[in-house]
Amino acid sequence: MTKLKLKKRILSLLAIVAAAMMLPATVFAAGVPDKPSAPVTVKAEDGTEQNYDSLAAAFEDAPNGATVLLNSDIEMAYLNPGTPQQKRPTMVVENKTIILNGQGHTVTAENKAFNMIEVNSGGKLTVYNITLDGSAAENRRYSSIINIEGGEAVIGDGTVLKNNCTAAVDIGINKKGGMCTMNGGLITQNVIPAPQGSSDTGAAVTVLEQSTFIMNGGTISENRTEKYGSPGVMVNRGGTAILNGGIIENNSTSVNAMASALHIKGGYAKLNGTAIKNNTSANGYGAVYVTNHSSFNIKWDGVLDIDGGAITGNHDADGTANAIYLWSRSSIEDTGAYLYFSGSPEIEGASRIYANNSTSVAFDPLAVDGAFSPAAPVVLNLLFDYVIGQTIVKYDDGLAADPSHFAAASEDYGFQKDSENNLLYTEKRRKLIFMDGEQELKGLSCWNFVEDTINEPDYKKPGFSLEGWHTDDGFKEAWDFDNDLLPREEGAFTLYSKWSVIPAQAPALQPPKTIELSCEDAGSYDLSADFERQEGYSYTYEWTDSEGTVMGKEEALSADLPANGESLAITLTVTAERNDNRQKASAGTTYIINRAQHDFDEKWQNDAAGHWRSCNVCGTAAGTTEHVFIWVTDKPATQTEPGSKHEECTDCGFKKAAVEIPAAGTDTVPPPDEPVDTEDAANGTDTSDTPVQSPSPNTGDRQNALPLAALLIGSLSAAVFTKRRKAK
Repeated sequence: MTKLKLKKRILSLLAIVAAAMMLPATVFAAGVPDKPSAPVTVKAEDGTEQNYDSLAAAFEDAPNGATVLLNSDIEMAYLNPGTPQQKRPTMVVENKTIILNGQGHTVTAENKAFNMIEVNSGGKLTVYNITLDGSAAENRRYSSIINIEGGEAVIGDGTVLKNNCTAAVDIGINKKGGMCTMNGGLITQNVIPAPQGSSDTGAAVTVLEQSTFIMNGGTISENRTEKYGSPGVMVNRGGTAILNGGIIENNSTSVNAMASALHIKGGYAKLNGTAIKNNTSANGYGAVYVTNHSSFNIKWDGVLDIDGGAITGNHDADGTANAIYLWSRSSIEDTGAYLYFSGSPEIEGASRIYANNSTSVAFDPLAVDGAFSPAAPVVLNLLFDYVIGQTIVKYDDGLAADPSHFAAASEDYGFQKDSENNLLYTEKRRKLIFMDGEQELKGLSCWNFVEDTINEPDYKKPGFSLEGWHTDDGFKEAWDFDNDLLPREEGAFTLYSKWSVIPAQAPALQPPKTIELSCEDAGSYDLSADFERQEGYSYTYEWTDSEGTVMGKEEALSADLPANGESLAITLTVTAERNDNRQKASAGTTYIINRAQHDFDEKWQNDAAGHWRSCNVCGTAAGTTEHVFIWVTDKPATQTEPGSKHEECTDCGFKKAAVEIPAAGTDTVPPPDEPVDTEDAANGTDTSDTPVQSPSPNTGDRQNALPLAALLIGSLSAAVFTKRRKAK
């Protein structure tokens, strides 16, 4: 490329850059999203957007169905101040529907009088995720945050209405038919300060002139009034409040004759599910105030219709619990203040009811107009007195009057049902005291209507049977709970209980038992108390022998066996004692232990030491004695051959080893009458004194044996002589 061509290209590029630098910045930004440069954006339903510097201008230009987006915190101030074009900064919604999305930002009102939002006829506004701050500005004492004049506003989640010097929300102040629905959010820290204000205003919400406030959710809390008005919701001059949910709590007023949470001054409120709790009113009033009202010759009833929800934890400045204050003013003829009950509400604290003894009171009984089951009796404090027989509550047709639904703040009184069971009237009550001996049964003490029967208490005394209740401690006058009526007298009424002791039940022991043991059983035999133990009893045991000697005091006994052929009788006594009244009962049974005698064999058993007989069952040896021996000749000796003999027990037949009897011709044969040495007898030689038996009977006549001896000697001599001759 030549230098000339290169130079021309560089000059061309420089020209392009220079031209680009002269273009508007918006050309480069085209198509690149960025944060809105204005504090407010209006986004139409078709998606087109337009930015604004003020909310008032944005609301004025916003088409029907548009959403107004707050892009940053902003202060609402008069437009073009000090000029003929000066204009209030109010956001106005009329004949169109607008959504205000604060995107978490805050709008603060300038210290001047103007409503921050107005919703007029045909207009509908939904606001959420925004804080609208009235700035507690003195000049805004009569300006609201949201003012609804014939239109409709919806307060959604994330909305905070705070710091206003009058009602945060006004509905129907100048035009009838407006509506505000609170589905979420918070209305808080709004104050009507002294010294100015209006007794017709609620610091949180004021609803009038056929307009309606509906609370489905959210919270109204920490609002306050100092000299005028109610800090919560004011329903006035024909306004309506429908309280379905949410919470009204921790609001306070120091203003006499003002409610701390819900004030109905000629209007209608229905409590379905909202919790009204922990609010503080001036001494002597209530969290809810209901009265009739008139203005410019127009009259309105004050009505509270309770079908659910809760009124709990509310109190006077001095801490006295309160709930509802009802005053039907007689000065406004043909009107009244009314309470209706149904459902299952929870109401704590006394409700102060102007019912009598004042010319300013035109009391009309409270009404139960549907199935009613309160969480606890509704406590009524009748002002200025409890008048016996005065009708206090009426029940609609088909509903049965129930004295347990309502209680008087004074225990001396209550509300009794009439004979037709369709109303409750004021009646005197007396305290009932129930006694057991000298002890008052405080858990049974209660209050009972005079001239009415008494419910028999459900009282049981373990170990005792109730015989009845009496009016005297001597048990002379019995009380009939079915027919006797509590006398109409002063003071407490006392009933005394009469009891009889329940005896103990003796244990059901086993019948007497005989135990047969073999002769071979030895040692001991284990016995135990065999019976069914009853709950509520303690048991003691005693084992004795036939002589009454105690053998043991435990549940079981190990008894030594009797001797063979003998018996042992053992008695068991068991004492049962009730744990409740210490009553005792005993029972006994007997065990007889028989130990069998030995069955000795008739045949002797023996050994060298002696002889005995053995038991055929257990083998036990008995009767062991020494042998009684006699000599028994097994083989007589001859002249040439020895014989044999043995000793044999005369009782058992035990035989010793046989010993030799020398041949008759030997010189060693001792003379017949010579005794044999015992030591030689042990060696087989006859040394006993017992004569040796011979085959011939031993008659004991020694003289008859002499001729035979002589003949034997002669024969032996001849034999010797003959032998010698032959030898010669």
